[in-house]
Amino acid sequence: MTPKLLEPADYDVLAEHFKRQNAEADHLGLPLFSPFTGLPDALEPDRRARRLSQWARPLTEPIWQRTWGVRGADGGPIVAHLDLTGPEFKVELHRAKVSLGVEPAYHRQGIGERLLREAIAFARRAGLAWLDLWVFAHSAPAWALYHKIGFIEVGRLSDQFRIGQMSIEDVAMVLQLDPDLIVVCNW
Repeated sequence: MTPKLLEPADYDVLAEHFKRQNAEADHLGLPLFSPFTGLPDALEPDRRARRLSQWARPLTEPIWQRTWGVRGADGGPIVAHLDLTGPEFKVELHRAKVSLGVEPAYHRQGIGERLLREAIAFARRAGLAWLDLWVFAHSAPAWALYHKIGFIEVGRLSDQFRIGQMSIEDVAMVLQLDPDLIVVCNW
């Protein structure tokens, strides 16, 4: 179960993975990794076109994206993915946002860690300085994985999302890719 950088030909299989993840979240009525339930089908032409456009953008342009997928042991459907998404503004092109999703049947098998390490190696080769992510405070296994990899918590937003009667605290975490980078604030 090795991470693979996805290409346009992989899009339909990735969309089916998203559909299964969304169905699981909707079925349980719980936010598993995203505050959004009932998302539109990833196979809709506009959603497909947007993602494929982001995959094609160079890392020197805003809102680029690279996605890795992991297929199940039998080489079948994608069961986990990781997105690296570039920022909206050119002045932030030294950063990328991480989004990770592993289907529940494949939790605690090291897949998330393999995806993270693959994306981090890519980000370092690309010359990125920082990776950013948000994780639900109640998701202790995800928080522990990010911490193990080297992400540090930089803030929390209490009551960031409300889903039904559930209030969700969101935790911001960052990973500094270049340990020799000196951060200077001139206020």
